[in-house]
Amino acid sequence: MKNFFAGVAATAVIALGIYFIFIGGNSNSEVIATTKSGNITKEDLYKELTSINSNGQNLASETLKKLVQEKILADISVPDKEVDEYYAELEKEAEENGQNFDEIMKSQGFENEKEVKSAIRLGFAREKFLLEDIEISDAEIKAYYDEEVQDIPKVSIVVVDKEKTANKVKTEADKGTDFAELVKKYSTDEGSKENAGDIGYVDELGEGWPMELATAALQLEKDQISDPIPYGEEGNEVYFILKATDIRAKEPFEELKSQIEDELKMSKFSADPELESKKWEAALKEYKVKIKDKNFEDALKFKVPGLPQ
Repeated sequence: MKNFFAGVAATAVIALGIYFIFIGGNSNSEVIATTKSGNITKEDLYKELTSINSNGQNLASETLKKLVQEKILADISVPDKEVDEYYAELEKEAEENGQNFDEIMKSQGFENEKEVKSAIRLGFAREKFLLEDIEISDAEIKAYYDEEVQDIPKVSIVVVDKEKTANKVKTEADKGTDFAELVKKYSTDEGSKENAGDIGYVDELGEGWPMELATAALQLEKDQISDPIPYGEEGNEVYFILKATDIRAKEPFEELKSQIEDELKMSKFSADPELESKKWEAALKEYKVKIKDKNFEDALKFKVPGLPQ
């Protein structure tokens, strides 16, 4: 969503320039800036905005395309509840990361809550527009649920520097030694050691938790202890021994069905680079969109990423 915010902000800046040219005065020869070397007129600005830049883009045309898209997307209903909940999630995420939410939004070009929520609404509308015609069967959703959605273990860990020590910990654990005692005796990870090795449920560990360790943890049954797992560069490894102290059952199928359907739709959409251009081309016909300035004739030609044009 951050990239979407940035895109909206950039569009607004360029659109303001176009508005200034066409609406801000009656003459394109009107001077809008003066320098010792000469003046800059509205016509100069218009030519610059409608010229092709080094990336092969016409900034004004790209902006016009976005403005037309936004007019079309305005017809798509997005419940206030969805927008408010997502806004609250963004605020919570910023707070958890020790960041000032208002400052983050201002850095993206938004002055107040209303502007942020408008951008969120537009993002949701775009997603619904692009995905609404993609069909996912109940069988596909159920297969994904059965194969990909897992029970989540709560994990305690012992971390040691040597393989020999790791094997010793594993042997003692298998013999029934209390895992918390093993943490206290052997673990070098001071953070988890304070909590008897407890690091919480795997899905709450965040992106910093190594994928290979999370994968190993997900294979454990309740009270099962893993073999030592090396982690780090060769020669500087540390060894993890994991214990699943609890298992949280996965959410019921019916509660996740809608979410899984959306994920599968997005996956199908991403797999076919032509879907977006076809969708927009159909919408332009439906909404009878016409371009009346020859400088913007190519504004609504939708390119397919990765394919020759």
